[in-house]
Amino acid sequence: MAEVVPSPKKRPRRPALSLLASEPARATLEAWAALMQWSKPPNQVGAGHTVVLFPGLGTDGLTLWPLRRHLERAGFRALDWG
Repeated sequence: MAEVVPSPKKRPRRPALSLLASEPARATLEAWAALMQWSKPPNQVGAGHTVVLFPGLGTDGLTLWPLRRHLERAGFRALDWG
């Protein structure tokens, strides 16, 4: 039987520094695209159904304001947990 010799492990390569340098521009473009998407009126799919929103640990209902607004524009009845 032939002996199997394990191949030497290759170390992963580091990402190029140009990717790090382009991060602020990429994040700005993604934030702008998301803002443009949120400004469009959503499809009316809610049909008056009720949705209860629960904020995350250590936050309050104010953090859910954008989501609540979007759901209401989509035809849902969005309620805060408290």
